[in-house]
Amino acid sequence: MQMKLFTIPVIDPLVGEEEINLFLRTHKVLEVNHEFFQTKDGAVWCFCVKYIEGGIPDGKGKFFQPAKIDYKNVLDEKCFAIFSILRECRKQIAQEEAIPPYAVFIDEELAGIAKLETITEQTITSIDGIGKRKAERFGKRILQLLVEKQTVDKEIQREK
Repeated sequence: MQMKLFTIPVIDPLVGEEEINLFLRTHKVLEVNHEFFQTKDGAVWCFCVKYIEGGIPDGKGKFFQPAKIDYKNVLDEKCFAIFSILRECRKQIAQEEAIPPYAVFIDEELAGIAKLETITEQTITSIDGIGKRKAERFGKRILQLLVEKQTVDKEIQREK
């Protein structure tokens, strides 16, 4: 969620109104709060607009969201198994960090990691969207959880 502030003078509101109206038409708005203030320069309306980045307006008041990808159909069986484990690991990291899972890695990044022949902190930086900073912050932890989960799964398979 993003936030943008607008200040519109009561005496000459046209420029400010045009700016906020254009913004509202072209963004997926979640909430608008407004307050009236008296300043030394005159009265103003202040607006705080909370919105989601990335929605594309379709001209009918709705926003187009790209179709979700079913990675079970995109990845081979081995890669999909790794992808599924990576999603569990991402969820655990997100809970530990108190952040949304997509802030750790998005599905597209996890699919890219799952396709790698060798998964290391260095190789995951070759995935589009994963830079050095993200790899340093989450890479080691997700790799650690991946190895732990794969080890547990192998032990379960041996017991059967």
